[in-house]
Amino acid sequence: MTGRTLLIGAGVFLVLFTAALWYFQTYAFYEDLPPEPTVLGQYPVQSWEGIDAATSPLKKRVCLTVTPEVAQQIADDTSELTGGEPLVAPSWFDCFDAETIARDLEAGKATLHMVATSVFDGVDEYLALYPDGRAYIWRELQPEFKNQ
Repeated sequence: MTGRTLLIGAGVFLVLFTAALWYFQTYAFYEDLPPEPTVLGQYPVQSWEGIDAATSPLKKRVCLTVTPEVAQQIADDTSELTGGEPLVAPSWFDCFDAETIARDLEAGKATLHMVATSVFDGVDEYLALYPDGRAYIWRELQPEFKNQ
């Protein structure tokens, strides 16, 4: 075997491995979530689009809408939080833009609410709620687990 053959073989392996890694990180294992009739257990939802994966508790992303009246009711009934950091969704899941949601939370255009505490060990679920009824759900690590 010559050096050229070995180098070409290594290059082909690298390209195939990189393509497989990219596919498994961005597409594989994700599943569409079935529509939920309510959010936070009691508020009716108008539309729902969500993804999740069994490979990590942090892969859940949901885009939903409620009526502006329901959005106001959620804001009145739940306490507002600070500090949530939406995690980036796969590029093909168009409705969830983590950077825009984070900027809007920081600017006060949206409010942050807790959906569930300790959904999994060390993982909480959050809701970013806009006054017009748009809402986004994601999961993130609890503060004590973030820097480990």
